[in-house]
Amino acid sequence: MGSHSCFGPRLCFAILSAIRDNRITVPEPTPPALSSDDYYLENGLLVFTAAYLLKRGYCCGNACRHCPYNYANVPFDHRPDPADEPGAA
Repeated sequence: MGSHSCFGPRLCFAILSAIRDNRITVPEPTPPALSSDDYYLENGLLVFTAAYLLKRGYCCGNACRHCPYNYANVPFDHRPDPADEPGAA
């Protein structure tokens, strides 16, 4: 029967198609617990550090300031302007 579950390849294909077409969603993994080294507060907002975002393991798509994944899941029109980054010439 190969590597498929007892549901068979047709059902697997149907499930994968539904996920691709956003008819069903798969929950995000639970993020790791926070420590004081994982974030700081700026103007009342929680800002995650790159170290925490690396521990989390993926780009969440929210355009986090310290995203170590080059904003992989952020739509291009919502990505920060590199000229606005600290140290930009």
